[in-house]
Amino acid sequence: MLRMTNEEQDTALHEAARHIRGHVVEILTKEDPEFSYSANVHGETPLYIAASRGWFWRYMVVDGILTNCISVDYGGPNGRTALHAASEEGDDCRILCSSLEN
Repeated sequence: MLRMTNEEQDTALHEAARHIRGHVVEILTKEDPEFSYSANVHGETPLYIAASRGWFWRYMVVDGILTNCISVDYGGPNGRTALHAASEEGDDCRILCSSLEN
């Protein structure tokens, strides 16, 4: 059920990231850490969606995805990545950059 998608190819994790539900992200990613959440029909992965939100609430969601998921897709639409999205929001991108180092 966690891997089911809607007509936009969004999973529950896409929706939790979009609506900045950190506690739901934590539950979903801990329940199925090996699932690689791919992009929806708009080319957005859950991490990209989370990174494109405001910095204050984004931390819980991005951290939950990066901490609990084994295989994380950083992709976004038009060849962009979650790092692009975070930088456009004025974030210093430390969370994403530190995860790339690990």
